Amino acid sequence: MTARLDSDGLAELLAEGEGRRLEFKEGFSNPEKLARTLAAFANTRGGVLVIGVDDAGRVRGVPRPDEVRRELAAAARDAVDPPLELEPRTLELDGKRVVVATIELSKRRPHAVLHASGEREIVVRVGASNRRAEGAAKRALELDRRHAGGLAPLEKNILAWIGALTPKGDGAASRADVASFAKARNVGVQRARRAFIALERRGLIVGYGSGSRRAYALP
Repeated sequence: MTARLDSDGLAELLAEGEGRRLEFKEGFSNPEKLARTLAAFANTRGGVLVIGVDDAGRVRGVPRPDEVRRELAAAARDAVDPPLELEPRTLELDGKRVVVATIELSKRRPHAVLHASGEREIVVRVGASNRRAEGAAKRALELDRRHAGGLAPLEKNILAWIGALTPKGDGAASRADVASFAKARNVGVQRARRAFIALERRGLIVGYGSGSRRAYALP
């Protein structure tokens, strides 16, 4: 993802469809909903939010892009804590104007969404959706903030994988084991096992069973 995304680059992204680093909105909706996407991207791997495109990737355009840009920047500033400084841009696709915001992985994470009720919600990006960060995922973000690079990339990958496969609950139902992770992520089994052990010792994952049958879940 690049901060200087142009119309040709955006057209290529739209062809890929929504995913971990791309989300479409047909129009400007509730600022809190948009803030969840902004915070999730900033907390996870960064991403691009496009307003004026429907869920199927069809370009609809926005009638007042300048107003949308101002409202989006305000949502990033006022509904996210710590605030995000965005510079949304207007691009033209198929003769229609859309608003694009590129969000980088933030060094100030974790960012929380500030709800009107007063609740602070920390969210992460899992697949093409935003999820509340709980348990290990939340602690991992907090560790990152206290200790720059506090978790190795492989450890972060494991937490995200377990979170998507078995978010919480009884480990007896978990399918998140070392061998499955190693196969899914093309990682050596011994290297993966060492990372799982390190995460378990830090209380970021919980293991159930023993030996090769040992499965893991978030606390």
